[in-house]
Amino acid sequence: MRKHFLGNDDYQEIQGASYIMGQHGYNTTTKEGVCTVDDEKSILVVEGRFDNRDEIIRTLHCADDSGYGAICGEGYGQKDTEFFRSICGPFAIALLDSRRKMLRLIRDPMGLRPLLYARHGDQIVFGSDVRQLLASGITPATISERKILELFSPMHCLEESGMRDKQTMFEGIQTVPYGSLVEFTPGRPDSVHRYWNPPSRLRHDWSSPKDCAMEFRTLFLQVMSEHMDMPHDLAAELSGGIDSGCTVSIAANMLAVRQKTINAYTAVFGTQSVEERTRAHAIPERYPNVRGKMINCDEHIGFLEGTELDAYHTTEFPSRQNLPATFVILAQLAAKEGARTLLSGEGADWFLEGSDMIWDSLLKRGNIQELYRTFSVLKRRSGCRRALQYIFNSVYPSLLPGKSGRRAYLKSHYESIMEEEIPDLFTSAFMSKLRETMRNQRAELMQERNLSCWSQTLEHELMFPPNHVWQGVPIDVEMRLPYLDRRIVEFGLSVPPEYKFRIDDTNVSHYGCRKYLQREAFRDTVPAEVIGAQEKEIYWSPVNRRLVRELPLLLSSTCILCEMGVLERDKLVRASQEFLEDQNNDSHPLIPWLDNIVVTEKWLRATTTEFPDCRLPTFHSVSSDKGESGHLCP
Repeated sequence: MRKHFLGNDDYQEIQGASYIMGQHGYNTTTKEGVCTVDDEKSILVVEGRFDNRDEIIRTLHCADDSGYGAICGEGYGQKDTEFFRSICGPFAIALLDSRRKMLRLIRDPMGLRPLLYARHGDQIVFGSDVRQLLASGITPATISERKILELFSPMHCLEESGMRDKQTMFEGIQTVPYGSLVEFTPGRPDSVHRYWNPPSRLRHDWSSPKDCAMEFRTLFLQVMSEHMDMPHDLAAELSGGIDSGCTVSIAANMLAVRQKTINAYTAVFGTQSVEERTRAHAIPERYPNVRGKMINCDEHIGFLEGTELDAYHTTEFPSRQNLPATFVILAQLAAKEGARTLLSGEGADWFLEGSDMIWDSLLKRGNIQELYRTFSVLKRRSGCRRALQYIFNSVYPSLLPGKSGRRAYLKSHYESIMEEEIPDLFTSAFMSKLRETMRNQRAELMQERNLSCWSQTLEHELMFPPNHVWQGVPIDVEMRLPYLDRRIVEFGLSVPPEYKFRIDDTNVSHYGCRKYLQREAFRDTVPAEVIGAQEKEIYWSPVNRRLVRELPLLLSSTCILCEMGVLERDKLVRASQEFLEDQNNDSHPLIPWLDNIVVTEKWLRATTTEFPDCRLPTFHSVSSDKGESGHLCP
């Protein structure tokens, strides 16, 4: 199994009479130290990074040279599992408590480090990749029927969500949820405990939006300074957007004091506007220590599977990233040019752009004071009549008691899970089970009691859903995402939406009203053409182009999804032809469905090639020459 460990650090291992635990991750700060500890009380293995390490060791009174294993051991001894709530940064921890005869697997609040496990009786295997678990022989490679159905639910196709439980695509292999620990005790079923949740209340203690922005500035600069505390070279992704523009500009400003440079890679596509490229150019023009590099990625808009990058494809879930191959190309280039870290501006949109959905969700608890405050804000923006229309049309129905209010809320914000409108692509057998899956998803959501917290939780999961676990891709550089620091997320979710979405005379677009915190906090740091941008580049075109290239290839060979009884080939051919005849229509209704079909098909082909004994579910009766009833044997 050791060959499946990922990272750029030395391998460490602890062995005992009934256990073996190993760690091989990323060392980017030289402060990681020894990440394995074996004492009389517990055995600890840590993979990850503690960005607030200095603060933690001061609180725990640890030695300055303590490694992560020793820090966790001391923190667990003093505060038990409450200690993990204090860590900022990505981590995965395995803790064998010999006193309680208990194993605990702990994952960071944002779920940035993959952590998977499988159990057979009292035998437990865990790791960062499905490959590690399958290599143990404890669990066979069997694709989950339920997960295939969930992949084609509108909740996933249209919302890229609806897969919130801990089951992976493989039966018996589960993932530790974000902000949670899974506990194993001999003779008992495993249990999941949430140690962190997104905040469910807004703050109102700022005297003005500008004061709020200045507090955000102080916090974000602190987080960025922690990311700059490393001896190794740093690289960054740089688009023409505000989020990456802020991270690269701040990094350049801080590195200039130390006379260090940073490589900034911009993925360029033939469909990108001149304005987008100009904004990306503006940062290296302002900061000479930013070595801006435009990388032509027209040939890298496809998937990892089935290409020379096949070894990088994730196994936990099929990936629906728009540009997964581009990400690996940029990461490889960064590593080749000496960087150990790749900085990214991803993750900010869902909680910093001013989404009214979070605002609405906070009203669902029936807080009259919050409702009145919202009405006052809307009245100042658009007048009394329109404010009342908004309250009665968008808010009031969801305030109805019980299921009536929950149904109104879900229909308003997540209509796809309330309707059963799906394209005519599937077999009748699969369609029957798919509709049952959709009904079960809807019933599960209808049972949620606290929609105010639930919506924020869903927003949190959407900003980094399971199919976007970049750190699960075995690259040689560590991905760093400052916007997904726990402190930043907690701050952003507690800021009233009207402090993030500001309407004034200088804004000429909806996008121009968003991201006020970044715009106000870093006007003096980020070039004006970036921080004041009124438009945002949309990457639908690469998706269209990817489909134009991938669909004919998919149809030119045997389709696994058709053999499984998921799709009817004739219907798939007709739908593909319909799209190809209208391929320049960015809003074509079939795009998300065809994209999901291509994603899943390519993932299945790569998976069954890598694991020849992998068993697939079927959704029709199969003849005896195809193996046991209910499964295909590739």
